[in-house]
Amino acid sequence: MRKIINNNRGLTLIEIVVATALFSMVSYAAVVTFQGVMKSQRSTVISQNVQESMRYALEIMGKEMRMAQKRISGDCVLSNNNRIYDTNDASGVGDSLSFINSRKACVTYSLVGGRIRINRFGEPSSYYITPNDIVINDLSFRVVDEGANTVPPSVQPRVTITLEASMAGGAGVPAENVRLETTISARSYQ
Repeated sequence: MRKIINNNRGLTLIEIVVATALFSMVSYAAVVTFQGVMKSQRSTVISQNVQESMRYALEIMGKEMRMAQKRISGDCVLSNNNRIYDTNDASGVGDSLSFINSRKACVTYSLVGGRIRINRFGEPSSYYITPNDIVINDLSFRVVDEGANTVPPSVQPRVTITLEASMAGGAGVPAENVRLETTISARSYQ
């Protein structure tokens, strides 16, 4: 004879709904956490790339600016003064800086189209020192230089460079503005 086992220990509809809801909430929390971590990681990488590019640009400019030479009147002139460093504004603050480098070439750093451009007069072309994917939002040169009018000079000629940049991005790329500032003094004591 066959023995029929009558087992009524199945799951009710409410138990299934509760279990599904709990599983859905845990899964949703895991996905949201993962998305937050990915967004934070992307933001960190973007910030690091912007900072690295800005430090590179500051290093390039700084090395050449430290070795700036005293100008001979008429050479490399943006304004009519006798400073080692010269901006495109008579107040000494501008977004373009010119000076004579250690090889006696006139050098100009300027902000063009969201990138920093270097132009060495006498060379066939100018070039950019910042990459395409980094946008320079602000470039400022603040010059402290008495020029050749004071002998001996009471102030060491120096330039404070202020840079603000962000990653040029499209959809899904967060805007990470980074601001750096450094001061560079001339080694020319003449």
